[in-house]
Amino acid sequence: MRFKFEQYNLLTTWDQEAAIELARAIIGEQVELEQVFRDNKQTFIGRFRARDQHLVLKIPRGRNARTWQRFLTWFRSGECEKVYESHLKLQSGKLRAPAPILAAEKRKLGVVVDSFLVYEFVEGRIADESDAQAVVNTLLELHAMGYIRRDPQLANFVIRDGEIFLIDFKLLQPLLFTRLHTFMELTHFLSKYPHLQLDLPENLERSIWYRVAVQIFAFKRLSRNFRRGIKRYLKRKLGLNKG
Repeated sequence: MRFKFEQYNLLTTWDQEAAIELARAIIGEQVELEQVFRDNKQTFIGRFRARDQHLVLKIPRGRNARTWQRFLTWFRSGECEKVYESHLKLQSGKLRAPAPILAAEKRKLGVVVDSFLVYEFVEGRIADESDAQAVVNTLLELHAMGYIRRDPQLANFVIRDGEIFLIDFKLLQPLLFTRLHTFMELTHFLSKYPHLQLDLPENLERSIWYRVAVQIFAFKRLSRNFRRGIKRYLKRKLGLNKG
């Protein structure tokens, strides 16, 4: 359901009255938080309770404030609406995600200047290295649907009753070279845990696109390390000169 409340455009899976009550409490900062997971200039994430449910409130402060991020929303949805829609899409498929509750966006001159997101809190444990193979299998299922999720890591997955939930993400669907993009993401994930022996389908490892992705990722990492080395060298050099 989509409707307008005060200066906010709301998307919700709740009935209109309940959604307005929830939005009013969040806007008025009247939500009683049970736990704060993150609170910095970039993001606020906290848990609270409403209608006998444990819910998560996310405020993307950095995206709400940055000029470039605001400009991008002039011709597309903001971060919160994208995550809301992504959770809905996953729920309609085989993969699991927390149920989206409410996405709110306030626009000024056509761009998002304030937004927040509410979704179901999934009680479980954060995935660890013992779950890496199951997470890889989940990523492969996501990639088979033609989507990527950007910077996947174990901390973005929650295990509940043996099932994997993808937490706080937006689906991205590359317009070109979809297989290359999905293999790049998979390679990125595997590079975070090089000490783990993770199984991949044989046809995937034989794919020319997979081999290309591995080479591209290796080049990008080498280039990144080279740039960082140059920066460290210049800092030391400038520090010696100042001394």
